[in-house]
Amino acid sequence: MRKAFGLTAVAIGIKGDESHTFGYHRSRNWINSNGDGSADYSNKLALDRSGNVNWLAALDISLSPEQMIAVSSRLLDGMRDGDPRLAAVREFYGTVDGENVTGWDSATGRAVSSDDSHLWHVHISFYRSRAADDHSGVLAVLLGQEEEEEDMDPVQDFRLKLLFDNWAPSRADWVRAGGEGSVYDQAAQRGGATNMNALAHVDTKSRIDELKATTASSVASLRAETQNGLNALRTDTQNGLAATRTGLADLKTVVEAVQQRLERLSTGNIDPQALAKALQPLIAEAVATELAKRLAS
Repeated sequence: MRKAFGLTAVAIGIKGDESHTFGYHRSRNWINSNGDGSADYSNKLALDRSGNVNWLAALDISLSPEQMIAVSSRLLDGMRDGDPRLAAVREFYGTVDGENVTGWDSATGRAVSSDDSHLWHVHISFYRSRAADDHSGVLAVLLGQEEEEEDMDPVQDFRLKLLFDNWAPSRADWVRAGGEGSVYDQAAQRGGATNMNALAHVDTKSRIDELKATTASSVASLRAETQNGLNALRTDTQNGLAATRTGLADLKTVVEAVQQRLERLSTGNIDPQALAKALQPLIAEAVATELAKRLAS
C-alpha cells in the first residue's frame, strides 16, 4: 500500500493511541480490560465476537487531497454496491469532496460521518473475526482496479452442460462425447455428476447472470412486438374512422341533391309526396351501396 500510494511509514496507522479509547483501533482484549467491554460498538456484532482477542482491526491512511477524494469515492461506491472484495470491511470514513466527511457502515447499510480529521486520512474498520483475512481485494478497490470476473472451473462447466443439455451421462458416455474422465470424477466427488444433482452445485452467479440476460432480451422483444401491435391498431382505427367520415359526407351530399330535385318538382304538376315515396327504395339502395364501397376501401 505504501508503494502504491507513495507513502511513508508514518502515513499508515493501525494501533490506537491515547485518543483511541474505543472501536476497532483497539483489540477486544484491551477494550474488555480498559474500555467499555461488550458495550463498545465494535464488540457487539457476531462477526466481532470471534477471532483473536488481541487483533487490532482498523487502519488509518493519510493521503493527499486528490487521493483522499479518489479513494473515498471508490470505497463509498464499492460498499454501497456490495462489492464482494469489501465483505470484511465494517465501515470507512473519508471525504468525496474535500469539505465534508462521509462514510458507510456495512452493518446498517447506511451512510455515516465522523470528525474532521477524516478530511485528511481515510479510516477503515474490519470485522474482528476477519481482521487476518487476505485483504488484497480491499487494496485493489483502493487503487481503483476493476473486479476480475472469475472463470468457472471445468467441473462447473460440466455441471452447466448437464443442466442446459438435460443430460445425465455415465462416465463412459461423458468420455465418449470427448469429456475428460477426471472432470467427471471430480464432479462426482463434489456431489454433482448427474443432471439431478448438478443444479444444487452449479455456480449460482453464472446461472443468474445468464438468466438475467435471457429475461432482458425476452422482455425487450415482447415490448417491441407490443408497441408494433399498438401502432398497427392505431393506424387501422384511424383509417377506419377516416373512411366512415368520408362515407357520411357522401351520404349527406346525396340527400341534399334529392331534396333539391324534390323542391324543383314541387313547382310542376307531379305530386312530390308520391314521387318521394316511389324514390325511397332506390335512394336507400344507392346510399347503402356507396357507403359499403367507402368502408371497404
